[in-house]
Amino acid sequence: MSADDWYQRRREDAVGRFFRSLAESAGREGEGGSTRQGIYLFTADGSLLGAHNNRSANRHLAVAEAALQAWDALPEERRRPGAVQIAPLDETTLDRRYHRPLPPDVYVIDVHARALKRDPASGALQSCSSSVEGVTRGDGPSVDHLWIRHNEWSELVAAAGRDGKAAFPPALISRILRFHLVDNTRGEPPMWGPSEIRSSRLELIRTGPNEFRLEGEALLSTDPDPIAAQRGFDAKLSGEIAGDEKGLTRFDLLALGEHWGEGPFTRGARPGRQPFAVAFTLGQPGAVGHEVPPQGIRFEDGYYQADRH
Repeated sequence: MSADDWYQRRREDAVGRFFRSLAESAGREGEGGSTRQGIYLFTADGSLLGAHNNRSANRHLAVAEAALQAWDALPEERRRPGAVQIAPLDETTLDRRYHRPLPPDVYVIDVHARALKRDPASGALQSCSSSVEGVTRGDGPSVDHLWIRHNEWSELVAAAGRDGKAAFPPALISRILRFHLVDNTRGEPPMWGPSEIRSSRLELIRTGPNEFRLEGEALLSTDPDPIAAQRGFDAKLSGEIAGDEKGLTRFDLLALGEHWGEGPFTRGARPGRQPFAVAFTLGQPGAVGHEVPPQGIRFEDGYYQADRH
């Protein structure tokens, strides 16, 4: 399972207590309420088999192999199917302040950001690797989710059906820009403030009965003068969407441009303006992590009404 440590370590319910007990068993007490993020391998009764907080695939494999050996060493009566019976969670006892289940009225859009480089000979864009000069971390894609409410999509597609095209409403485009056009490839990024959206446009243009093209651009920066800004992203937005007022069946959006700067928890950025991309695609129910909430939704009203808060 996947979950957001920010919620789990704060929950005052059975889920939170179970998570914190695992973290404490691994020596991650979260002193002063700090992070307990990591990967934990454990038995159904809560016995820790292994843990680490490293993005290296080799490190994860080593810890997993050691955990498997620890599992094999357990007595048979603890390993047989049904050895541990877990009572169903009582939904009425969950800590609603930090319980953010996937609502039935949203589309989940997978969001992946990635640092890019240009081929010296052809100028073609390529993914970065740790061998690229200046890239010490964050050479892989990040993972987040954008939540779009069903009524937001149906109203947008209805408007495009009437006029042939429609601008994304302020709340939705602000949500995309502020919380998802961020560099989260090296840690938890600072989100953009409302005033840091310097310019933006995103239009849905009908190209067929249930097919649409996306066109737009965005400039985000910490200073009104982008040249003086410590952090920014200047991007073109393009993509394709399919569906009708009854449902969204395809959502492919790419924000491609130049990003610069870093945040307190995203150190190690390359110097100057560098190629950067954020890709959005319709999520698949049942996929690992599908129900993990967007990082930016910790303040729910501020996420859905990003143009107002």
